[in-house]
Amino acid sequence: MKRWHHETERAPCGLRGVLEPIFIRDRHSIEDCLVAVRGESRRGITIWEPIATKAPGPHLTRAWCCYLRTVIFYVYPFVSRGPHLVKSPRTGWYWERDGRSFVAWDQLDARLGWGDVVGLGGEEFVLDGSGVRWAQNRWWWLHRAERRGPSRTAVSGALEAA
Repeated sequence: MKRWHHETERAPCGLRGVLEPIFIRDRHSIEDCLVAVRGESRRGITIWEPIATKAPGPHLTRAWCCYLRTVIFYVYPFVSRGPHLVKSPRTGWYWERDGRSFVAWDQLDARLGWGDVVGLGGEEFVLDGSGVRWAQNRWWWLHRAERRGPSRTAVSGALEAA
């Protein structure tokens, strides 16, 4: 069964340090992300963002994406946390029963997410989907972005030159 839509989604590939951040919510550095153009028509790009986690590979971990930008790396096979104290904003501290949550290696957010805009070669691309993959002995966010049109900075520069 094929688990990718395009060849650039099969394994981390592309160039590093060529993305231009146009609109990114948290203004993180994206210099270490790999970028590959999907197809001859340049309609989309694939962005591989390395994840800084010490969670082991998929033989001991299950990655769970939630809240559009967050990934939780759970211990696999799943291990229940057992009874533990939890703080609720409404009721204060309470004991959570066994079996309601699982032990996790790590939880973190991606630097890029839905709706962010990046530039590449004078074109703007809007991110519209992502997922987590294990490749080259590390975890990666795999982002897909579709072309929106010419970069506004390139257009304004051309207008000023004219």
